[in-house]
Amino acid sequence: DWISSSEFLGVYIVLIMLTLSTAGVVMLVDIPGLTEAETSVEPRPLRVIMRQPIFIVAVLAAAISQAVMNLMMTATPIAMHQAHHSFADTVFVIEWHSIGMFAPGFFTGTLVKWWGEIPLIIAGLVLIAISIGFAVAGASVWMFWASMALLGLGWNFSFTAGSTLLIQAHTAGERAKTQGMVNFMIYGGAAIAALSSGGLLHFLGWKWVNLVGLPLLAIAMGVTIWFVVTQRQAAQPAE
Repeated sequence: DWISSSEFLGVYIVLIMLTLSTAGVVMLVDIPGLTEAETSVEPRPLRVIMRQPIFIVAVLAAAISQAVMNLMMTATPIAMHQAHHSFADTVFVIEWHSIGMFAPGFFTGTLVKWWGEIPLIIAGLVLIAISIGFAVAGASVWMFWASMALLGLGWNFSFTAGSTLLIQAHTAGERAKTQGMVNFMIYGGAAIAALSSGGLLHFLGWKWVNLVGLPLLAIAMGVTIWFVVTQRQAAQPAE
């Protein structure tokens, strides 16, 4: 509303300023290189790193939570418009989605220390599943609000815990190539989900935009539970 001749132009100007400011801060960050002890360890091939169960669990938790979140979030403003909700209501819902995504970041790390990565991954996946339940249960503003707020919170838990768990899958010398592959997988999946969201909404409707996420969550949950069971079996002393 700052520039009456062009709607939303003020928002884009602020985004440009924030992006440039962030780039300036990043340029000032001094990232330490690897120590001699870290470089002396022979890095494993990427395929070996990716075959580890802990890698698979961590990446699936982060990638699937990101993909389902993008799938639902991208379609929400259009779905609310189709449900004849006002622009102000849509802003309200997306604001709370953003709060759910980022406000818990102040204490999610503490929760990881208290509970561990796996319980928080499971909690996040369950919250995302509940958010889908709210999304398909009705089209009122408060249903959209509950769905998006829980979706943001669930994403925060499972994505943060998955990213933290990933650290255990690689050494310091393997970090760069592992993180590069993980980012490709996570944000490649997020891009596919975002691009698919509009088509699903147009051809199948809002209900199916959300239901598509359930089998993905089931995969992540199943693999996580499998990991827990195998870890417990491995920890048991042989008789």
